[in-house]
Amino acid sequence: MTSCLAFREITSLTDDLLGPWLDLYQQSFPLTEQILISRFIDTLKKKAIGQEENQIFLAALDGEGRFAAMAQYSLRPDCRAAYLVYLAVALEMRGQGAGSKVYREIIGRVAAFQPPVRMAVFEVEGPEEAASPEERDLSERRIRFYKKLGAKLLCGVSYSQTVGWLPEIKMRLMVHPFQPLTGPEAFEVAACLFGECLKQAGDITLE
Repeated sequence: MTSCLAFREITSLTDDLLGPWLDLYQQSFPLTEQILISRFIDTLKKKAIGQEENQIFLAALDGEGRFAAMAQYSLRPDCRAAYLVYLAVALEMRGQGAGSKVYREIIGRVAAFQPPVRMAVFEVEGPEEAASPEERDLSERRIRFYKKLGAKLLCGVSYSQTVGWLPEIKMRLMVHPFQPLTGPEAFEVAACLFGECLKQAGDITLE
């Protein structure tokens, strides 16, 4: 059952939750959205010696101790933002509210970070890029899910995601504000995170 989830940060390569965390990562995301596992390993090596403290690997366990979800996010004080890179729920745990619990946990942790950040940002597949009606429906449902949890679409922009070893792909950006933000203000923060991957393509709004 996922009525109660326990959260634990993975901070070393010897953590027994790293294997299930990596397995769920590989099983949950399209290859075009996966960074190389060697980058995770390198980050955890650095965390073990006190570096990369703002790179967070989060695992969730259900009340019976079963692995329920994985997430990775980074805190960027220089941009006054947080970047939610990955979030996935184990297949057998889906549809039980685990996704919203993990998302709220991350948002709560980010909101408490000092110095304060202005927003969290993450990527979602755009319905307009879907290859089939089923994929389009899934994309639209995912966007509605995050909107119910307080996130907004950053509209009027063009964004290309790159994982560093495969061609870039078009994605949409969603923003979870921690203070009142206009579209242009959110764009400015996101541009600090993503640089040339993000461009203005019209009137910028949060919707």
